[in-house]
Amino acid sequence: AGYFVVSTFNSLLDGSISSITRDVADNIFSLAWTTNRNGCNQTLYLLWQDFFVLQSNSCHFDFLEYLNNLIISKKEPRDILNVSSLLIGIGNVFSEHNQHECSLEFYSKSILLYPKNAVAHNNRGSVLGILKKHNEAIDDFSRAIELDRNFAPAYYNRGIAKGYTGNIIDSIKDFTSSLNIDKLNKNCFYNRGISYANIGMHNEAIVDFTNAICLDEKFVNAYIFRSISLIHSNNKISALSDTNTAVALDPFNPECHKSRGNIQYRLGNYDDAIRDFSKAIELKHNTQEVYNNRGLAKAQKGDNVGALEDFTIAIRLNPYYAAAYFNRGVSNGYLGNIGDAISDYGETIKLQTDNSDAYKNRGIALA
Repeated sequence: AGYFVVSTFNSLLDGSISSITRDVADNIFSLAWTTNRNGCNQTLYLLWQDFFVLQSNSCHFDFLEYLNNLIISKKEPRDILNVSSLLIGIGNVFSEHNQHECSLEFYSKSILLYPKNAVAHNNRGSVLGILKKHNEAIDDFSRAIELDRNFAPAYYNRGIAKGYTGNIIDSIKDFTSSLNIDKLNKNCFYNRGISYANIGMHNEAIVDFTNAICLDEKFVNAYIFRSISLIHSNNKISALSDTNTAVALDPFNPECHKSRGNIQYRLGNYDDAIRDFSKAIELKHNTQEVYNNRGLAKAQKGDNVGALEDFTIAIRLNPYYAAAYFNRGVSNGYLGNIGDAISDYGETIKLQTDNSDAYKNRGIALA
C-alpha cells in the first residue's frame, strides 16, 4: 500500500516539481490525509519527503499558504489532530535534510493548531537543541512530558539538553526516568554513563556503558568511554582490552587509536603509545592533545628532539595550550636550551598563574 501511495504521488507531479498547481496540491493532500487516517506514518513520511525536499522557498511558502487555508477549514477534533500530525510529518522531512528553520516552522504550526501534541513539542525541542538553543529546547521537552508522563524520548532529550547547560544531576534524573519507561535505549545508558563520569562517579558510569554494550556489542564509543572510567578506577588492563575492541570494530576511527594510545602510555608501553598516536594523526586526528601526548611518550623514551617537535606542533595548533608549553620547556631543558626552557615556563605561567611546577622549573633554569 505504501508503494502505491508514493508511486501515485510521483505520477501526480508529472516530472515538474517546480509547478505545483492547486489541483495537484489537493490530490497530494488527499493521499496524505487518507494515509494519515490509516496510521501509516512511514508512508506519510515517504510521501512528503519526495515533495518538500525538492521545493524552492517560493513553492514552499505558496504551499504553506494553501496549507494554512486548509487548516482553517478543519473543525472536527479528529481532523485537527490529523492535520497537526501531518505538519509534524512535514517538519520531520525538513529536519532529516538539515533544513531546521523550516522544520521549526511546521512544528510550531502543529503546536499552534493542537497545543496538546506532545510529539510536536518533543520534535521542536530536538531541533532547537541542534540549533544550540538548549533552554528553549528544555521548555519544549518539559511541555511534552507534562502532556505525556510516559513519553520516554522527551525525558531522554531533556537529559541531553540539561547536560549541555551544565545541569548534570538533573540530566541523570531525566535519563533514569527515560530508562524506567524504555530499558532498551542504548543511547540513554551511554549518555547517563557520560554524565556519571563527568561528576566522577566512574563505577556507575562503567555499569551504564556495560549496559549499552550489552544492547549493542558494536557500540564503539561505549567501549572508549568505559575504558576512560576503567582507568579512573585503576583497572588499566580492562581499559586496554576495551580500546583494543574499539580499534578492532572501527580501525579507521582516529579516536579509537588516540584512546588506546593514552592507555598504553599509562601502562608504560611507550612504543605502542607512539604507534597509536601516529595512527590517529595519520587518520587526520590532528589535535593538540594527540601531538602533546605523542611528545610525552617520545620524551619518556629519551627522544627529546622528537618530543620538542610534537610539542611545537601542539602549540601551533593551539597557542593557549599551557601543558604543551610546560612539556616543551622540560624537553628544552634536557637538550640544554635553557633560554628556550625559561621562555616556555614563562608562557605556561601566563596561561596558568597557579602552576607551581612551572615556577619551580623556571627557578631552577634561572639559577
